[in-house]
Amino acid sequence: MSLSAEGIRLVRQVAATVRERRKALGLTQPQAAERARVSKSTWYHLELGDRDVTLRTLARAAAALDCTVGVLLEAPIPGAALPTDNDWSNYAHP
Repeated sequence: MSLSAEGIRLVRQVAATVRERRKALGLTQPQAAERARVSKSTWYHLELGDRDVTLRTLARAAAALDCTVGVLLEAPIPGAALPTDNDWSNYAHP
């Protein structure tokens, strides 16, 4: 089943929010993964937004980032740029 354009936008929005919250907390991807009790690969793909994520993983990510799932799903500030496909090329797999 393919995601709609809105679904893809939401996945990318969540990925960007997770990445920005992690950086704001001064955590590396491996540190965040450990706090969330998920694999480093799962965290990497969560931030990349290239795979479906379970509600359990999203809840664990929120706890690791000291926020709620709702915060991760909130719409970004109007006018804020969401990542594009080109933005993902800067990320190396851990």
